[in-house]
This record gives sequence, structure tokens and C-alpha cells, in this order.
Amino acid sequence: MGYDYGNTMAFTIGRNAKDSNQYFGGNIDEVRMWSDVRTENEIRDNMFSEVAVDSATLRHYWKFD
Repeated sequence: MGYDYGNTMAFTIGRNAKDSNQYFGGNIDEVRMWSDVRTENEIRDNMFSEVAVDSATLRHYWKFD
């Protein structure tokens, strides 16, 4: 799956984009990137479940099991 995000900034997971010396202080088990805006209810309803990788709006899906 590929998607043009329209900028040249490096994509990072767990680091503050504005202050590269600040990092997330926990564990990241999974990252999902969608092409649409997810509602709070969609996030809550799906945060502990697997998603279909063929979803039309799912752009990237990283599992760190």
C-alpha cells in the first residue's frame, strides 16, 4: 500500500515532529494509518481488534507482535 502525503518531512513513529529530542515513553504494539478521518467512536470500537488489511481507507498497517 502506498500513499503520497504531499510533503517531504520524514515519517516517524514515537517521536515528536516539532522536537526530535522528545520520544514516546511507552510501548507501541500497532500503528494504523488511514486516508480518512477516524471518529472517536471508530477508534474506541476498533482499538483492541484486528482490522481487514483490504479496507478501502487503510493505507498502512504495522503490527509489532
